[in-house]
Amino acid sequence: MRKRVALLALWGFLAVGCAPLAREHQGDAAFRTALAAQIGHDEPRAEGLYRQILALGLDWSHVWNNLAVIYVHRHEYSAARKLLAHAVAANERDVVALTNYGVISYHLSDYAEARKTLEEARRLRIQLIDSIPSNGRTTWEEEQYARATAPLDDTARRYLARIDAATISDAPLPSADLMADISVVQVTPPKRARF
Repeated sequence: MRKRVALLALWGFLAVGCAPLAREHQGDAAFRTALAAQIGHDEPRAEGLYRQILALGLDWSHVWNNLAVIYVHRHEYSAARKLLAHAVAANERDVVALTNYGVISYHLSDYAEARKTLEEARRLRIQLIDSIPSNGRTTWEEEQYARATAPLDDTARRYLARIDAATISDAPLPSADLMADISVVQVTPPKRARF
């Protein structure tokens, strides 16, 4: 009898302990499917899957970011900015979300917020690169991250230059191609970042 109670208690502990992990696995699978749908231009399906991830209680910045990209494609810029604000709140160290928030702020004529956010994204990128441990071997990981995030830094630099040029000359700010400058997160970030 005691053996049965002990086995039942063990099974109960295992079931309770695995529930959060199962939720994360569900979210990860849904994210990969949503990303494939989004890249395949099936944005309604992608949006439904991203919403499903949020309904699981997973507050992932890359989900909020990719939802915002869908809203940008629909020309719902204010809603996209709100979604990007959620992305930044979910992970303040997400360079993609910060850069996208700065870009959308520029397009919504909030130039002070755009400048602040884009400068912060550029600083954060450098900070993250500098904080990747090399373990005394090579700088491969730093170089890979730097290469992967270089387009984001270039986007931030271009938008900051536009703001600076307009500030100096009092001319209207030049237009930019929002669709080309907003970025989709295409990989699931590691669960435990090493930096």
